[in-house]
Amino acid sequence: MTSSDLAHAIRLTLKRLAYGGGTSRVERERVVDWLGLEPGMRIADIGAGFGAFAFDFARAVGPTGLVYAVDTDADLRGAVEREAAEHGLANVRPVEAQADTAGLPEPVDIAFLSKSYHHLSDRAAYVARLRADLRPGGRVAILELRPGVFLRLPGHSVRPADVRATMGSAGYRFLDSTDAVSGATVQVFALAT
Repeated sequence: MTSSDLAHAIRLTLKRLAYGGGTSRVERERVVDWLGLEPGMRIADIGAGFGAFAFDFARAVGPTGLVYAVDTDADLRGAVEREAAEHGLANVRPVEAQADTAGLPEPVDIAFLSKSYHHLSDRAAYVARLRADLRPGGRVAILELRPGVFLRLPGHSVRPADVRATMGSAGYRFLDSTDAVSGATVQVFALAT
């Protein structure tokens, strides 16, 4: 193993410790079921991290569907690509995001942000630009931790009402929400008509 390989392995281990936990398989399955994913759908997992949701989405949309695992971090995109190959999930495609745009190659049926919305520096502008990345009838689903639940790092949670207000100001309408993930809320939005 070269020193470069060792440094990469250490970086990934540290990132896995920092980002790897949080949403259990059962909670992810509840979210996948609640979203009503169907074979052939196109999904963008924005802020995909190590890809736990992306892989569950890929299984739900099947080989005719496609999941874009969107992240700014090259190490995480590489880890997703390797794990998708190991699990035979050819319908998972890592995509390099920029800080202000998802960088999707095509419009999607669902843009999903799991615990990544709070990282957006200008949320209103980001989700306004995301409108162009949605297919007709497309939805945006945002999973965010609720403030004050358990131990939270400052700035790593967003009140559900604040998410709804920002999405409304960006031209979306609230459809529904669920508390399928412990300490978090998942909210779904569509383009306002």
